[in-house]
Amino acid sequence: VVIPSKGTPYMLSGPVLVPSNRRIIAENGATVRLSGDCNLLMLRNTSTADGTHMPITAPRNENISIEGGVWEEMCPYRLGYGNSGMYDSERSFFGVSTCMLLENINHLTLRNMTFRHCGGFGVQIGECNDVIIENIFFDNCFADGVHVNGNVENIHIKNVYGEVGDDLVAFNMFDWQNSSVNFGPAK
Repeated sequence: VVIPSKGTPYMLSGPVLVPSNRRIIAENGATVRLSGDCNLLMLRNTSTADGTHMPITAPRNENISIEGGVWEEMCPYRLGYGNSGMYDSERSFFGVSTCMLLENINHLTLRNMTFRHCGGFGVQIGECNDVIIENIFFDNCFADGVHVNGNVENIHIKNVYGEVGDDLVAFNMFDWQNSSVNFGPAK
């Protein structure tokens, strides 16, 4: 999927679901913006599963890659758990508070992206293996940039920078229930 550059943002009113074997390329100058009245996350993969209380046994997504673009929320400050970046309106995945939830994936790549005005985490990942995250800029974001939860293996994170309200990169293998849906080890 190619998101062409244009002078105005592409507006989303709710989450985009990404299946296996997808590559999203946002051209230089492309901005994807979540509408200000949406308190849900912007993007997630299709095989998400809640691993809060037990390991995930659901089939994983495979081969998801996102490169380029500005991924923007409309948050003026950190809104708090349950107020932004929720999985769904019922908050059925209690520990999700993020712009992008990418978990339960084999082979995930995020490169050359900018996150702007995120009220929760920029990216929340867990239950993943073979992950590459490179050249990620956080512009006026208000929680963790890259928030890594448990059951992850073989992660390469390089050149993550910018302004966040907490950690640029956080490794939380066993975190509070309001900020994790994947509890377990990392290798």
